[in-house]
Amino acid sequence: MDDTNVYDLSKLKIVVADPSHFVRRLLAAVLTGLRAPHPYAANSSDVALRIVAETAPDLLIVDWDLQPMNGADVVRALRDEKSSPNPTLPIIMISGHCALGRVTEARDSGANEFIAKPFTVDAIYKRLVALIERPRPFIRLESYFGPDRRRKIEEFAGDERRRVNPNPIVAPEDAA
Repeated sequence: MDDTNVYDLSKLKIVVADPSHFVRRLLAAVLTGLRAPHPYAANSSDVALRIVAETAPDLLIVDWDLQPMNGADVVRALRDEKSSPNPTLPIIMISGHCALGRVTEARDSGANEFIAKPFTVDAIYKRLVALIERPRPFIRLESYFGPDRRRKIEEFAGDERRRVNPNPIVAPEDAA
């Protein structure tokens, strides 16, 4: 863990939502080791949503495998601007199943960050630092509200393909 940027996490209110008592205790130990206060603990999606509504936390760490709603559904519920107590709450999704589809769905549900289990203290710290140093702006689209899903914005070098070739697909019978 890099100590060049040490942040005072002592005033953060954090909710840890994971079905495993062991993982909740492990995350609590990691967070208190990083000088964050002991987090609120939730073993189900219902409890997590209730705690978020009642405590106005600064961060939610949520496991994919919650019940009755999974972690992605919890994130979607919290990103709902009409019913959420805090639709811009920073959310870190954790999961032991890290196939690209699951990471993509976590991102598309509105999670700010993703951590694979088993996690390390360094992984937790780096995600916390990313939330502090590089917060992504929130965007509102017709079917999505959440942090901008693009990690980096690169300047495009070259002609805009839509202007250069507006009809790139040519049917075989039209090619002759």
